[in-house]
Amino acid sequence: MIQMKHKLYILLTCFLAALAAAAQNYTLTGEVEPVVHVNENFKLRYTLNTTDAVNFTLGQIPDAIDVLIGPSQSTSISSIMVNGKTTTSRTLTLTYVLSASQTGKFTIPAASVVVEGKTIKSSPLTLQVIAANSNASRRGATAGTASSNDFFILVTASKRHVSEYEPFLLTYKVCWHPDLPVINLDPISLELQNVYMQAYNDVQQKSRKVENINGRVLVTVDWQQYVVYPQKSGRLQIPSIKLKGYLREDTGIDPFDPFSGGYREVPKALVAPAVDIQVDPLSDKPDGFSGGVGRFAISAQLDKAEVKENTPVTLSVNVSGRGNLNMLKEPVVLFPRGFDTYDTKQTEDFRLTAEGLDGSIHYEFVAVPQRKGDFVIPPVRLTYYDISSHSYKTAQTDSFHIQVLKGDQTSTTVQDFSLAGTGEMGDIRPIKTGPDYGADGQTFFASSSYLLTVGLTVLLFLVLFVMLRLRAGEQADVVKSRGRRANKVAVRRLRKALRLMQAGKAGEFYDETLRALWGYVGDKLNIQPSQLSRENISQRLQERGVDGQVTASFIEAIDECEFVRYAPGDPQGNMSRVYDKSITAIEQIENVKKKVKLGRSFQVVLLIVVACSGMMPLSAVADTKVQADELYSQGDYEEALEVYARLVDNKGGSAALLFNMGNAYYRLDSIARAILCYERALRLQPGDDDVRFNLQLARSKTVDKIAPEREMFFVTWYRSLVRLVSVDAWAFVGLGSLLLSLALLLVYFYAYSERLRRLTFFGGMVLAVLFLLSNLFAWQQLRALSSHSDAIVISEAVPVKNVPSDAGTDQFTIHAGTKAQVTDDTMADWKQLRLPDGREGWVPRTAIEMI
Repeated sequence: MIQMKHKLYILLTCFLAALAAAAQNYTLTGEVEPVVHVNENFKLRYTLNTTDAVNFTLGQIPDAIDVLIGPSQSTSISSIMVNGKTTTSRTLTLTYVLSASQTGKFTIPAASVVVEGKTIKSSPLTLQVIAANSNASRRGATAGTASSNDFFILVTASKRHVSEYEPFLLTYKVCWHPDLPVINLDPISLELQNVYMQAYNDVQQKSRKVENINGRVLVTVDWQQYVVYPQKSGRLQIPSIKLKGYLREDTGIDPFDPFSGGYREVPKALVAPAVDIQVDPLSDKPDGFSGGVGRFAISAQLDKAEVKENTPVTLSVNVSGRGNLNMLKEPVVLFPRGFDTYDTKQTEDFRLTAEGLDGSIHYEFVAVPQRKGDFVIPPVRLTYYDISSHSYKTAQTDSFHIQVLKGDQTSTTVQDFSLAGTGEMGDIRPIKTGPDYGADGQTFFASSSYLLTVGLTVLLFLVLFVMLRLRAGEQADVVKSRGRRANKVAVRRLRKALRLMQAGKAGEFYDETLRALWGYVGDKLNIQPSQLSRENISQRLQERGVDGQVTASFIEAIDECEFVRYAPGDPQGNMSRVYDKSITAIEQIENVKKKVKLGRSFQVVLLIVVACSGMMPLSAVADTKVQADELYSQGDYEEALEVYARLVDNKGGSAALLFNMGNAYYRLDSIARAILCYERALRLQPGDDDVRFNLQLARSKTVDKIAPEREMFFVTWYRSLVRLVSVDAWAFVGLGSLLLSLALLLVYFYAYSERLRRLTFFGGMVLAVLFLLSNLFAWQQLRALSSHSDAIVISEAVPVKNVPSDAGTDQFTIHAGTKAQVTDDTMADWKQLRLPDGREGWVPRTAIEMI
């Protein structure tokens, strides 16, 4: 069986190899110098990416061109190993030596060759033949003396007068005399302010051409090209650039250095001249302007016109055309009230041309109707600036009618349909519903309640420690041990007396009752039997805080027992009276001791209750927040936002309120404000995954994608640890660690096992360190909350100045939602910012808002 599988594997491999060979794309490529001199020898070369070829046929050579030599044939074999697999390629090269007898422009027709029964053809080749050079050694003599007219850079722009955001093609063309052997050129590094640039990826941009420039025949190459989108009106200057080109100069073969090749590189300084572009402003922008400049069209399609409640519908919108497609704002779709909307899925399909991006952007808007009825989705509009007519135009789709039927089951929970079938983050996490038990902007850590709790915990430890020490001492004290057992011994003797009374044994009953009374008071008051007297008993009970009436009642019980022992009368009645009075006397003394203990315990409990009452959270705003959440769920985001804002202004911002407020801003497409609220919520609850998710999703919709400066890995780890949970979460971790640490220390002090003492000691020390670290982390977060300097850009686009003045130079532009650190807040109308990547500058105070 294994051999059979092995054979099948070999056959399958051979079959796939045969298919790969059959699918091989064979090409025949021709190459010739674009400019040659009359009567000068030059080479015509054809390259085929296989050696298995027959019947090579050269195209019809013009009569003015003679074939001197050829074809000379050469082959090359190369092998490449990738992941242990070796790939071998073979190349066949055919070379001819030609010479032209007259000037002019000539075309060499396509050559052909037969490979595996198929005819492969090359492309036609064009060359320019110019007059012969009078100086036969010009190539070697002029490389070092070439003038700026023989070797230079020409900078051209497809348009010199454009509008804002209107793309144009900027070309750096390298030109040189056909006699100059150009080897290479430094790459061009171009940095422009207030523009957006894309490298033009035309496949023909590096091919050599022959052009007539200012009456001279020159060889040219479009060295580098950019599609430029100006973002600010006025004069746009493409600056002059200095770089070097390299020519080859023949030096002859050095007999002492045969590897020199017989030539050297001669650098030449080149200057790309400056170019000025006039950029006209887009004035009087209409409402709903998409930012598009070019020629665009819009279309839409609704996937279904009849749905049931809680069933998603998709409106597909397609924007096509040519221009600054990548700068278009997302079209606004106004779904009817009662439709829950989700994050839009966007698909781009365009290519870069000299006039900007050409193609389309496809949007999918998903909505879920929550109530039945007939609804109308109004037309989707796209307002753009038409560069052909130099005017604003509005393209729009048709309106759509949709009928919503009653659903099979009405549900108050709506699925997140935006996540279905996509690999993206999808929609934001839902709001946090229910009453708000936030701290109204106040933290439990470092508050009087927190400090009191720590103090009470330590005090409780000290009290328990002292009590356990006293209890241990008491257990070692025989006298006190007798006092604690006095009541039990007396009760046991009185039970025996009761049995004797029921048996009618009067003498034995009285003896046992007297032993119970004298023994109880002797053990309880630590009086030796020889010193037992009524005077000593009265004095000791008075010292213990026992009332005089209780003392007298106990003495009367002893006297009654001794008197009725020999008194005449009913023996059974006398015994009952003595028994009751004895029990009553002992209970009265015990009750006095219990009242003292209960009074102290009540005081301790009362103190703890009063101390902790200040830590109980209030929910005075619960009903109002619930109402705001209800408005949000109904799609009334603006009204919900107003309620959330009033709550934050009146009571301070809790993490839940700020999170819900951020969601409302997000639904209203105010991304910068949403980021601001999420950042504030994250400061209060840094461990909240919902806040982090929504913040990351909102940041993905901003224009600026700024990579932060690198920092040491351990610094990043430490900051992540500090921000793992909130301030109060660290506070509760610290309190729990302190309580467990003190409990383990109590066990350590009074444990008898050496192993248990060792475990509890080290466990207590670890928890004590955790208590200190938790307080350190909480303190650092609290300091960041109270003295932070981060801000969010609120304005749509803000030019960052080099000085705090409107007359300052624009260094770069930042957009809404960007986070930055305020480094200078001393001026009234300006603030200095530092971006995460290290760039700094000044912006107006009104353009940002502190987190």
